[in-house]
Amino acid sequence: ARIGKAFQENRKKIEEISVAEGHPQKMLDWEYKESSTFFTDDMLYYLGEQLKPKPVNGDYLLRIPFGSVGLVTPYNAATTLGILNICCSFISGNCTVVKPPSMLPVSTLYISQMMHDIFQEYTINPLCTTVAESKMCVNEWISGLDCIIFYGSSESGVEIASKAVKNYKKVILEIAGSDATLIWEDCNLEKAIADAGRARFLGSGQACIATKRLFVHESVYDTVVSELIEYAQSLHIGLPSDPRTDIVPTAVEALESIEWYTKDALNRGAQLECGGHRVNHRGEEDDVGLYFEPTILSDCTTDMLCMQEETFGPLLPICKVKSLKEAIKKINTSQYGLRASIWSENDKVVEEFIQKVDTGGVIVNDDHLLFTSRLPHLGGVKASGITGSKYFNLELTYMKYVHKS
Repeated sequence: ARIGKAFQENRKKIEEISVAEGHPQKMLDWEYKESSTFFTDDMLYYLGEQLKPKPVNGDYLLRIPFGSVGLVTPYNAATTLGILNICCSFISGNCTVVKPPSMLPVSTLYISQMMHDIFQEYTINPLCTTVAESKMCVNEWISGLDCIIFYGSSESGVEIASKAVKNYKKVILEIAGSDATLIWEDCNLEKAIADAGRARFLGSGQACIATKRLFVHESVYDTVVSELIEYAQSLHIGLPSDPRTDIVPTAVEALESIEWYTKDALNRGAQLECGGHRVNHRGEEDDVGLYFEPTILSDCTTDMLCMQEETFGPLLPICKVKSLKEAIKKINTSQYGLRASIWSENDKVVEEFIQKVDTGGVIVNDDHLLFTSRLPHLGGVKASGITGSKYFNLELTYMKYVHKS
């Protein structure tokens, strides 16, 4: 709760630093809203209860902290995911070494210092930071720390995990996603369309749990496409410091990938409904611009790169489906399995979707970007993390059984 208070008291300073580093104001507003549940007495009690000894037929199970944890934080949600992991590590009884992201280092360092000052009242030395280069940092951690949390690409995550396993160290992977949303014929279409647009384009779509593939029942397909075009064209391209700004610069590597994915989709028969170009901060077409126009591609198929790879930017491919079986099959062709969402009032449709879609989490008729302390803290299957959804406070401990005669 003290962290929550400090978080609110320092909000203006954190936002000033983050915006100066290129983080958009609207994304920060979302982060503060979603993280407001993290630092409450209710959250601390709930996470603490999960770690209590569990009696089992006269025996009991303990959760034991690993000891020292290295955290490679994400640049796109420093005020949510970074703080959440630090808190969970502390609650679990670990000390934590934080590696700030290269694209948003100062705000992460400021937040870490704020939390470090609070933690100093306790008997362990729970938090320090490093600004070393990521690969050098992780290599040192593998030999010197007990556990690593890594946010980043699936390829880098797997490489780190393979090295760590050889040294008998645990790695918690929070890696790429290509989340799918299914809009069914019987849903509240107004809410579904609004959420699909927001879940794709918030923060220029640079979030692991953003909707990156949209599947729509054929009976409402034309309506959905038409209204999403209107939504995309209404978004404001501008500087991160402008509170009106929806679309901010995209990381260069992701920007180049999005350009290529768009060209590939068009060559394979997709229709460009809007966008499709690099632009400057005034929204003017610019071959070397750091922005990408909010882009809608319709008539997409699963063989297109935009449906196979993670699109870390403002590009939304839309696919028409005739049946639930077809929708689930196409969703599951992805190598990723972080989160999925469905909009439908049909309980049978929803239940089949929940059971058969290959993801770590499913959101039903609600905000695809929903993020609260009660829900597991992300986690996916396949190339999105292998083991499914997770609570970090549990992941940062190991189980010990005790039997007494």
